[in-house]
Amino acid sequence: MIKAVKKGGYLYLSFPTEKSVDFPEMNGTLNYYQDKTHKDCPPNYNDVLSEIQNNGMPILYSTRMYKPFIPYTIACAYML
Repeated sequence: MIKAVKKGGYLYLSFPTEKSVDFPEMNGTLNYYQDKTHKDCPPNYNDVLSEIQNNGMPILYSTRMYKPFIPYTIACAYML
């Protein structure tokens, strides 16, 4: 993907955290393995960052766990 980005372009990546494999199964895809296309383990955050940097692409923003307030609150309510 890095090589496909045009000069001056941006690459946005978002993927499930490793912690999501332990989430309870509910409607939707809260648990990583509820999505049947997920065959292997979730991507390793540090490995992805290293690959991006090793290919010369600057990282403008990075966070291990992004928790937008409203969806995060809804998910927490379901876990009660």
